[in-house]
Amino acid sequence: MATSPSTSQAQMCLMCKKNGRDDCSVFCRSCELEYPYCYECGEKERNIPYKLCSDCYSKTRSERRAIKEIKKQPLLSRLDAKKAEYQRAHEIFKSKWVKYLPVPEPEAIFAVSNSKIWESFQKYAKDLKEKDSDATTDYFFHGTTLQCDLLEQNETCDDSNCGICGIVARGFDKSLIGKNIPRFKRYGEAFYLAPNSSKCHDYTQGKEDIGMRAQLLCLVACGTKFETTKDHTRLMKAPEKCDSVYGNSGGTLNYEEVAIYESRAILPEFVIVYSKNGVHKIAK
Repeated sequence: MATSPSTSQAQMCLMCKKNGRDDCSVFCRSCELEYPYCYECGEKERNIPYKLCSDCYSKTRSERRAIKEIKKQPLLSRLDAKKAEYQRAHEIFKSKWVKYLPVPEPEAIFAVSNSKIWESFQKYAKDLKEKDSDATTDYFFHGTTLQCDLLEQNETCDDSNCGICGIVARGFDKSLIGKNIPRFKRYGEAFYLAPNSSKCHDYTQGKEDIGMRAQLLCLVACGTKFETTKDHTRLMKAPEKCDSVYGNSGGTLNYEEVAIYESRAILPEFVIVYSKNGVHKIAK
């Protein structure tokens, strides 16, 4: 059977436009040997026969090594209070608690190690950086349900109503928005996080017989923010040329929050377990 023109064109070498492409390449075998530039950055000369320049090869090797190390770790690792990682998360949690004083002391802080979520986040953050060199990542909190005794079991549970364990195991899922903690969707269908741990306290909920709440401290790639003091309840994605919506205090908000429309933009790094105000959701 003859190959359709569109199919044959799609499989044609991008350089000579005559020969068929080699396996896993956009060039034919002859042109691939002649193409001088790195397949990753497209700027520096590659080390033929390899497809990458020295810098990109080192970078990808470092990423592979990091992924390998993350895969060795359990999803949750309880941190020693004397360790720098614990103290960093502890300081962010306490310094960002601005209402409902006094500040609660964490009962435990767990590090999250999920290689699949980490890889997805790294790629998304890199893409944003290429689009906008000023794009940064920042820490935000997320409050949800805790339906298990993390202090006792030190690992995730399988309860579908446990928002903390679900996010640690599978990341943020758009199909589950509002399932465990219903809330006013000020900026439409999005994941809501906040720079203040005390604001996210309003959206935590524990289990009566355990008496603990928990928050996630996440690294978030916000990209280009659409900043506002007004409600935009009909949004299904960020406004044009923006990647997120940032609600500034004033107007309809007392405390800032960010709406994220891509699950890949959020990397859960820590689970902070604490006790305050019982176990029921405070936000109405």
